[in-house]
Amino acid sequence: PELEPYRLILYQFPVMAYARESRRIIGLHTLSAAEIERRPRSPRMFENAVALGDYAVDLHGSKKPELLELDLDRPEDIPQATFGERGTGPFSIPFECLIPEKLDGFLAAEKNISQSRLANGATRLQPSTMLIGQAAGAIAALSAKHGVQPRDLDPVLVQRVLLDSGDTLHLTPFKDVAKSGWEWPAIQLVTVRGIMSLENGYFHPAKPLSGQATAALAQRLFNTGVEPQEPVTREAFANLLKPAMKTAGVRLESAARAGRATPITRLEAAQLLAGFLQQRALARLSGREQSLGWPGLRPATPLTPQDLPPQPRRTLAEALQTLLDHHLIVSADYWIKHASEGSACDGEQVAVLLSNTAKTLHPASPEAQALDVCMSAGLFVSPDYWQENAVKGGQCSGRFVAIVIQRIAQRLGELKPSAAASPQPGTPQQ
Repeated sequence: PELEPYRLILYQFPVMAYARESRRIIGLHTLSAAEIERRPRSPRMFENAVALGDYAVDLHGSKKPELLELDLDRPEDIPQATFGERGTGPFSIPFECLIPEKLDGFLAAEKNISQSRLANGATRLQPSTMLIGQAAGAIAALSAKHGVQPRDLDPVLVQRVLLDSGDTLHLTPFKDVAKSGWEWPAIQLVTVRGIMSLENGYFHPAKPLSGQATAALAQRLFNTGVEPQEPVTREAFANLLKPAMKTAGVRLESAARAGRATPITRLEAAQLLAGFLQQRALARLSGREQSLGWPGLRPATPLTPQDLPPQPRRTLAEALQTLLDHHLIVSADYWIKHASEGSACDGEQVAVLLSNTAKTLHPASPEAQALDVCMSAGLFVSPDYWQENAVKGGQCSGRFVAIVIQRIAQRLGELKPSAAASPQPGTPQQ
């Protein structure tokens, strides 16, 4: 009853509180801050990765060594100054973090996985926890299907299920492999597991497999030394793999007779090796030899714009140049000075900028709907802040304005300058 005066306010609250942290299991592997650090070092690429995260290490109010687990993290791993100082971008979460060290019949997911408190500051975000939950579901389903405890499941089977559903497991964005393509799971699998490599984000699917790459994968996969030879034909590759695969419980069928002397491509090799990994896992579970057919030849899937990795974020100066090209502003000087952390922008200037943006993106829209047009374009989530501050006599956060300018430039990048609307009366003169 004492809360009754506040009932209307409480109705606006979420139905349950958001908990940043929770109890964590001790697993087969405990993820630490050093393993996900992205600056100045690179994060560890786990060959048994089942999920990715990309958030910065972000721990509120606990940046003291005595509040952390110094048997897992080091004092120098603690971020001290600005958000993201230890880097952002992809890091991997391995299968072993979901498996309890001793307890069977049980899986952890979301914030309960085996990780240090500092690592949890990066994995706790919803995109990461949803991917971890998807992985936990796949592990549970496959364990039940094969009648084994999760710890006895080959992570390859989990990775293949996740990749077949469209997941990404490699830390490096692919520049020449279509995520929508049939070849995505195989190429992801062999590169995540270090059997085949990328070259600055390129896999080169159509290139012939080199002798050096063949020697490297034989060493990695079978611990077998091979003298590099060129060219690597289908017959030579089959002769190399057959005895090693046989030892692992997989019987490989030979390549088609007509194409035995043809050099094998990297894409064809990736298909074959990914198939072997899957069949080897099944052989281990069943105790029975598995057969592997030679993959059929298929062209690589053409790339679409959605398959390309995101472009690097523009600098503010570059974003403002885009606005100049589209006649939204007549000078970048004012915005360079004021659209920054710790500064403020004149509310009327911002209002005119948003109005010009709306007219460019949607020329037929009424002036009164400018903020709605900008919100629909993804420039901000809600118009409330701008309704209150982007007015004559108001002030807008320079940081907020800089973010909006970046988003405007991104949207304008989809238009041609000639298609932009002419500046409206009241175009900011700054």
